[in-house]
Amino acid sequence: MDIVDILQGSLSLIFVLISFIIGVTIISKYGKLKNRLYILVGLCWVMLSTLWLPEAGSFLMTLFIQQTLTKEWYFIIGNVFVPVALICWVIAYTDMINKEKQKITVALILIFSFVFEGLFFYHFFLDINLIGVINPLRPFSADLGYF
Repeated sequence: MDIVDILQGSLSLIFVLISFIIGVTIISKYGKLKNRLYILVGLCWVMLSTLWLPEAGSFLMTLFIQQTLTKEWYFIIGNVFVPVALICWVIAYTDMINKEKQKITVALILIFSFVFEGLFFYHFFLDINLIGVINPLRPFSADLGYF
């Protein structure tokens, strides 16, 4: 593990920790203000930070047990929460801006999310290399494929 790997892994870990703290702080505002926007935006923030969670997890695993996440877990952790973040954000956004079109907008995003998850797991089980491969030179990052 060279200095670039240490820098990449530690910065990913710091980003994920800060993002989780910010997301939980936003969610905790719901208790006082009773506005669902805080839950939705907080969840969106946390879910979007899961894109960096595989890098942070692989870094920690390398430090403690000298292994990284398998590529299967790397791609599951890094991808399956993105549609949840998108759904939370669209609901929050339409709550604030365009409540009368919320149902159709959320329905379209739900369809997109189901298609995304379906295609993800289709490629995951068919040929995971279409999703990406773990970079052999940089063990905490992946070279993403066409999907």
